[in-house]
Amino acid sequence: MTMRKTLTSIVLAGALVLGVVGCKEGSQNNKQSSNPPYIQLDGGYGATMAAADFDGDNIPEILHNRGDGKVFLYKRNNLGQYTNQGQILQLDGGYGATMAAADFNGDGKPDILHNRGDGKVFLYINTGDYKFVKSSE
Repeated sequence: MTMRKTLTSIVLAGALVLGVVGCKEGSQNNKQSSNPPYIQLDGGYGATMAAADFDGDNIPEILHNRGDGKVFLYKRNNLGQYTNQGQILQLDGGYGATMAAADFNGDGKPDILHNRGDGKVFLYINTGDYKFVKSSE
């Protein structure tokens, strides 16, 4: 995969984050808008997400880190709604932790790049079936 395609994937995931993350009922931001969020995700301060086609069906899934390191998978159903499929990964990290999804090893499957928030970045290789293995490199 070229660097341009990888960066495009990251930018698109960022754009999806901007379009997907909604405010909970009663928050200040939600009071000014009558538009419901695209999807309602649980989580606290420091929650992050990444989007990519993790299963090869040409429909992007959403991975959501609630801010506590627990990463949940959201899959789109046949009605176009995203539903929580459960926790698939536990990440380290605290305040400022982030993650991005792209094919970092060139095998055609999106992997996860995770910044713990302390400047240490780890790569989790997609082994299929929503399983990820922390890279030793």
